[in-house]
Amino acid sequence: MEISEGSKKELDAVIKQLETAPGFRIRIAGHTDDMGKEKYNLELSLKRANFIAEYVESKGISGDDLVVEGHGSDRPLASNTTEDGRSKNRRVEVTLFED
Repeated sequence: MEISEGSKKELDAVIKQLETAPGFRIRIAGHTDDMGKEKYNLELSLKRANFIAEYVESKGISGDDLVVEGHGSDRPLASNTTEDGRSKNRRVEVTLFED
């Protein structure tokens, strides 16, 4: 797995927000398309989320400030009937939330 330079910039912006917002945490949610078995997709989505969590922690954020989730294919953004839709569903979402 790898993180694109654009995604690193977005992650770094969220990290900077967290550093200046006491009482907030970061939710990292991994997702997949619906190809493959459900168990595999759940494991893959969690693996994706953990990969991003490792990057965030490498920037000095405590694991206590992270919530890491794997949703498999349960929350698609687009239809899984096309390659474009499946591509959009393979993602990791990172949000800042108040604890």
